[in-house]
Amino acid sequence: MEGIGKEHGFPYESKTSDAYIKLHPDGRLKQLRVFDKEHKAVLEIGYHRERSYAEKMGADVAKPILHAHRIDLDAGNLHGAPMEVPQKYLNLFADLLRGL
Repeated sequence: MEGIGKEHGFPYESKTSDAYIKLHPDGRLKQLRVFDKEHKAVLEIGYHRERSYAEKMGADVAKPILHAHRIDLDAGNLHGAPMEVPQKYLNLFADLLRGL
């Protein structure tokens, strides 16, 4: 998925997919957003700069970091609470996470 103009994000609701994935130009995972049965975003996994998460993990805020967020649109939480990346996604996207 590639942005058009200045739009580079994912929709917070999906009508056609259970997930959207965005890759870095070299093919590594950049971002994955997972939707529930009602097509609302519930999980976001990313490998990009994320200042708040990097600070909590004691990582360099200037470098990309693999992280995940729970998204609760009903509570108005668009970015979500940081969480560990679920193992099933680490296994599923092993090739897209290479070199991390």
